[in-house]
Amino acid sequence: MDKFHPNSRIPHKNSKYHKLTEEEIKENKELAKDRIFIEHTNGWIKRFKMLSTKFRNNLFNFAKFAVLLCGFYNIDRA
Repeated sequence: MDKFHPNSRIPHKNSKYHKLTEEEIKENKELAKDRIFIEHTNGWIKRFKMLSTKFRNNLFNFAKFAVLLCGFYNIDRA
């Protein structure tokens, strides 16, 4: 994953032979706290079916619609 983006973060994995340390568990929880906000945002935007289905309009308008949806989300959260 670091090849694609240097700032990417992935959780530590637990296995039968290598148990997670307390520090790794704490890092995974911090990562989960950040991820849940992003997942809720994606789910809210997908309610409009724009990002979850095929976009059947001119691709030139896609960015305009996406910005409009993000604006609705910001108004809803404000």
